[in-house]
Amino acid sequence: MTGKHNILIVDDHGITQSGLKLLFAGHDRYAVVGALDRGALVNAFVQSQPVDLVILDLNLPDVRGINVLAEIVGSRDMTVIILTGETLLNEIDYALKLGARAVVSKSDPTDQIVAACDAA
Repeated sequence: MTGKHNILIVDDHGITQSGLKLLFAGHDRYAVVGALDRGALVNAFVQSQPVDLVILDLNLPDVRGINVLAEIVGSRDMTVIILTGETLLNEIDYALKLGARAVVSKSDPTDQIVAACDAA
């Protein structure tokens, strides 16, 4: 990735959202343009805002993250990174087949999360 990239965070945990905002605020190449706690809002957001990178949790309260991924992948020129606490390998594998560029665990060190975004 080169230049500044707009990030949308999709996670229903406020602490995770806050932590990701703080993490990316320390990197000049990223700008967090939104944080959503519901999957049903994602498609409308990415259609109306400039988003280059979506950090998506698989376990959301209203819809499964995998369904959000299926809805938005290919709808715009953007990258989706799965950030999850899930250990369901079938769902993670399916997310990669649908077009997620990477999967990182919420327990991974922050530099691995940034590295996944850099590599995307």
